[in-house]
Amino acid sequence: MDAKTNKEIVTVGYKMKEKYLLFFFTLLVFQFCLSQEYETIKETKKIIDSRDIYLNGGLRSQFGGKSRTTIKIDLPPNTVEWYYSFTTSQGKKGTANLNLAFQLTGMLADPSGISSNTLSAIKVPEGDASVDIYLMDHYNNNLFMRKADYNGEAFTQYSEGMVENTKQAIVRVDDVIEGSWYLGIRNPSSLNALNLSLEVVAITEEIVEIPDSSLFNSKSIKNNKDMFTAIGPVQLLLVLLIPTGIFFLGFYFGKKAGYIKRVKETENRDTKN
Repeated sequence: MDAKTNKEIVTVGYKMKEKYLLFFFTLLVFQFCLSQEYETIKETKKIIDSRDIYLNGGLRSQFGGKSRTTIKIDLPPNTVEWYYSFTTSQGKKGTANLNLAFQLTGMLADPSGISSNTLSAIKVPEGDASVDIYLMDHYNNNLFMRKADYNGEAFTQYSEGMVENTKQAIVRVDDVIEGSWYLGIRNPSSLNALNLSLEVVAITEEIVEIPDSSLFNSKSIKNNKDMFTAIGPVQLLLVLLIPTGIFFLGFYFGKKAGYIKRVKETENRDTKN
């Protein structure tokens, strides 16, 4: 094989190697795009801090005070569920520390999250007066405050967020999770006043990209013990094997293609002669 033939083979080999280099580089970039990691962040956000509400009895409220009231609930973005807890006391007895947000935050830190079993572990001070609480939209909230239920009308509430004749409880809501709503609170007693302590907390969930997870992020590499832990086993194998594979594949196929081309040219020349 003369020098000219060798030169042609090398030239074709380089062209083939460039094509395979482009292909494997694209494959490498695609792999790194797919390997981007994400995490789900759950947080507690107080909607209503611990609040004390005094309600008179139904009959006595006609001579002063009120027997029902409402609290507006503005749910934050990305809410997946929300809770309210309350306790009661007769008359104007003191206040109660509910610590609902603190207790829910502790449960979110647990990998098992919040379940029916863990929810029952939330501590709510024991109450001694009954109260009715209804979850309503704006329209039905107006009916509730006008006491439409005493005037031959009715208001509609969501059963998920409703309690009646209850002294203390923690209530979970996961169907109504966006917009503005109202908790309608009523003292069902005609004569006895009550004091209500109530707190409302939302759980938000957001999927975010994990920062500093890129292969070429110097901060990520610096914060790890070595390159292997920084980029992971799959990326490390690709970094080592792909350049080697490109070289050998390019050389092999390039040389073969050049040889075949030269053989065909020789055959064509011999045919013409």
